[in-house]
Amino acid sequence: MLDDLTAVIASGTDEDKSIERVWGLKDPAAFAKTLMNMGVSAVTSPNFSLFNDVPRWDNLYNMKRIALCWQQFQSAGLHSLLHVNARTDQDWNRWIEFIEARPEISGVAFEFGTGAGAQSREGWHRDQLCRLAQSISRPLELYVRGGLQVLGELRTAFGNANIKMIDSRPFMKAMHRQAGEIAASGKLEWTPAPTAFGQELDDLLALNIFQCRLDVLQGTRRK
Repeated sequence: MLDDLTAVIASGTDEDKSIERVWGLKDPAAFAKTLMNMGVSAVTSPNFSLFNDVPRWDNLYNMKRIALCWQQFQSAGLHSLLHVNARTDQDWNRWIEFIEARPEISGVAFEFGTGAGAQSREGWHRDQLCRLAQSISRPLELYVRGGLQVLGELRTAFGNANIKMIDSRPFMKAMHRQAGEIAASGKLEWTPAPTAFGQELDDLLALNIFQCRLDVLQGTRRK
């Protein structure tokens, strides 16, 4: 059971054909109101993909759509976190200019779980996020999914209190009856934790949340 004071953030990644449903909403404001009525306190804007095998204008169009979805949710009164997706240095320059000119943007979102987490690209995105934090004249929160191995540098750039890790591991591992534990090596390891028929998973979920929080705070890699 979640505490009544628990903040609920609506965030997710999926294949673009699913994310397109957000772009196709006839009344984004009504959708935002529905989320707020459900108790959602913040939402990350859709992370429309920036592919490297399409004409360049396709990337620019999807960046524009990310910004427009952010604006629609924010204008409806739902705290919206701008998802910054980029392929080039100039893309990041555009995001920096966009964010600096809009003081209502208090937080951004980024995910290392897919293409940005590739070994050839992860370091570049880390450096660009750090440059973003250093280029904006006010503090920004960063809601990040994945990227534990670059978390130390991001903490330094954004400030430790401004980093928010979105982590699905506690829930997914609990659903698969696995318990987390920080091993002597410092890495988070998972072991089977079978439950009796009908047994609730609250305690297992709480344990996994605690262990994943330690994992994040230590900046360790996932096993």
